[in-house]
Amino acid sequence: MKSIFEEVINRGTFDLKGLLKKIDVFNVEGKLTDEDRDDLYIKAREAADVANSVDVIAKLTELEQRVLALENASNDTATGETTANEYVVGKWYYTGDKVTFEGTEYICIAPAGAVCTWSPREYPAFWGKASEEDVL
Repeated sequence: MKSIFEEVINRGTFDLKGLLKKIDVFNVEGKLTDEDRDDLYIKAREAADVANSVDVIAKLTELEQRVLALENASNDTATGETTANEYVVGKWYYTGDKVTFEGTEYICIAPAGAVCTWSPREYPAFWGKASEEDVL
């Protein structure tokens, strides 16, 4: 079984996340030893083509947008203005992010380091209504 995975890795045209998941499945099913799993993980990560890892590219793009938004927020704070962007389904939100959802402004109150991908309606524990002080 290990040799089949090695052939896929050697071809180089694989989705890293998907391949690692399949390796895990075969390991759990007892078709790969822990040692084989670890070896395949190393080989797959070394041979991975970033272009085939769409999730990585998307997350890097999102991170770049977040950095720009933070820079803009810093500039807005200096002038006394901040705005809450419209909530976007599937976007990752972190503590302190402000959104407008169904006409109301919310602030993400998820624990530090936690990612919130749910709307204020779907998971209100991670969202609080933004007060005037939060918005200013």
